[in-house]
Amino acid sequence: MKLLLCPVCQDVKKLDLEMRSCKCGRCAGRYIDDLQAEVYGKNTIVLGLHNPTLANAIRKPDQVGKGNVFTAFTIPQDCATVERHMCKYDGVKDTDKGVSTED
Repeated sequence: MKLLLCPVCQDVKKLDLEMRSCKCGRCAGRYIDDLQAEVYGKNTIVLGLHNPTLANAIRKPDQVGKGNVFTAFTIPQDCATVERHMCKYDGVKDTDKGVSTED
């Protein structure tokens, strides 16, 4: 699972097949298919959740204590499964018109 973290507004959004953006609009992204994603915004942080450890933590919830630990990680700038656009997404579906050079 991939999440977007905006360093400006601190909003976190789960990626989906539909475009999602943070509260301030500086970060946006979506899944292209089950693995590939595209994200917009020069400062967008992409987080990964290790699905098996997350599923295990949910399957066996602690009733007391600190809760179950699962693995999360930052996805590097150069990643084969994430296409990065260093511009804002402006909400237009046409890919030729759907970006803005302002940030």
